[in-house]
Amino acid sequence: MQYNTQKEKIILSEYGRNIQKLIDHAKTIEDRDMRNTAALQIIKAMEILNRKISHIQDHKKILWDHLAIMSNYELDVDYPYQVIEKSEMYIKPKKLEYTASEIKYKHFGRVIEKLVDELSKIEDEELKEQAVVYITNHMKKTYLAWNKEIVQDVVIFDSLARLSKGKLKPKDGFTLPRTREIQSKTRRPRKRYKK
Repeated sequence: MQYNTQKEKIILSEYGRNIQKLIDHAKTIEDRDMRNTAALQIIKAMEILNRKISHIQDHKKILWDHLAIMSNYELDVDYPYQVIEKSEMYIKPKKLEYTASEIKYKHFGRVIEKLVDELSKIEDEELKEQAVVYITNHMKKTYLAWNKEIVQDVVIFDSLARLSKGKLKPKDGFTLPRTREIQSKTRRPRKRYKK
């Protein structure tokens, strides 16, 4: 008995060993028209085996790319699309540059800092008050995501004042929702199984 580990390696395993064998056989066909017909039939079989790919916009081109890759670019057929070249397969992507700026409050994140910075530039006082309500509610939610303990409103208001350099302050008497209310809304309901 021959095990899969002893057989030749499959290039794209989602299509299976039989498709690989069909492609290898198609490479041996001498008549070009027969080879083209065989390639079309293999593409149809690949589409059936990999149904998820049919939801992608250019799925036919991807299938032909996969055919070229699985044949190790040795199958000489009339490709209806420009297939990906072997040299393009192993190009390293450009390194992403990360911003080096420090985050003042990691539990709020950089997005909150940028949002507070933009909101502090608002001139309209009524709009600024509404913005403070939304941002403080969101700050409390993100704080509770990091720290499951109870957080005092004063801590959130103080953090907002520091981030906005004193430009954003809630109205007197404004309170945030209690910790339990926030946690009950963000918690996933337990699945109940019938016995």
